Amino acid sequence: MSIYFSGSIAGGRELRDTYKELISHCKQYGKVFNQCVGKDSIRNHKSMNIYERNMYWIENCRVFIAEVSVPSLGVGMEIERALNAGIPVLCLYDVKAGKPTSRMIIDCKTIKVIGYSKLEVAKQMITNFIEEYQPNIVPQSKYSDNSQKVEKETIEFVTGKCVLVSN
Repeated sequence: MSIYFSGSIAGGRELRDTYKELISHCKQYGKVFNQCVGKDSIRNHKSMNIYERNMYWIENCRVFIAEVSVPSLGVGMEIERALNAGIPVLCLYDVKAGKPTSRMIIDCKTIKVIGYSKLEVAKQMITNFIEEYQPNIVPQSKYSDNSQKVEKETIEFVTGKCVLVSN
């Protein structure tokens, strides 16, 4: 399975470590395009057309996952391209980030939007999303018996979207 991961670069790098963990989680399920958003430093590739490369990756992925807690015009453009290509889109946002998520994202009925307060919950929502669009997929790495358990949080489905409801 091919997964496109999107997160803010020019808009702010404060969630880089979160991106890195979410990308690592996605890698269990297949090839992840755009892993650079989770890197510590990003070089400016003047010789490369980033727009064309990313649009190609988006059009060739099976699912699109974005962390949208940090506002980014580029992420918005990528989401729109995925929607236009008919690719399922999951947008995650940290409810504790202190920044409101754009109503353009939240109100779009063709985007699954999930708020999370713990990273383990975001990872579980990614797993659920991937399994929804690629049934019977098995993670490529095996977990030990001592793997961390995801704490249960109440999730309520509203108009086809998954929204975090605080306990």
